[in-house]
Amino acid sequence: MKRIKIISVFFLFTSYASAQKSASKRQIVHPYYPSSIIKTSDSTVRIDEKIIFYNKNLPAFISDLENSSLHVSNKLYGIPDFIHSFLLQLTSDKFTMADPGKDWNCCCDRNEKLPNRELICMGIDKNVFFINYLTGGIGETEHLILIRFKDKTITDFWTGTLMGHLYTKKSIIDYLMRNNGNLSSMAI
Repeated sequence: MKRIKIISVFFLFTSYASAQKSASKRQIVHPYYPSSIIKTSDSTVRIDEKIIFYNKNLPAFISDLENSSLHVSNKLYGIPDFIHSFLLQLTSDKFTMADPGKDWNCCCDRNEKLPNRELICMGIDKNVFFINYLTGGIGETEHLILIRFKDKTITDFWTGTLMGHLYTKKSIIDYLMRNNGNLSSMAI
């Protein structure tokens, strides 16, 4: 009887270990540096919303922002085409945006000829891009998009809503660090 228990425990353990090993082979996200971008075999890109919603990739983005030498601007020029193409895929309205102070579709009045967002600021470095902007509705909502890229290929993405009209790299980093566990994510 004791021998059967030992053999049963052995089989349970090896079954569990085998299941864990095959699960880790299917795991797309690196446990220390998770990525929200999943590339499928047909070259399409899919966003893993759980990683973004639970801010699993946000600490790595905060570190990247801290170590970057981002050029921060409040003008829309300078968004690389591959990033603009990615942003277009995220929305149904062509990701239209106005420079600060220009007319846009804020709040209740909608005009098809006006952009649906207003830029607050954006920044780019050799591997990191961010854009902070407002959208309208009943009131204004501030959004932040963080993108990591390599050789014109987007490798990771995070987005969330903020409060505070953040205009500098430092204010964005400080806000993200203070509110890391309480950020509302996945709103574009």
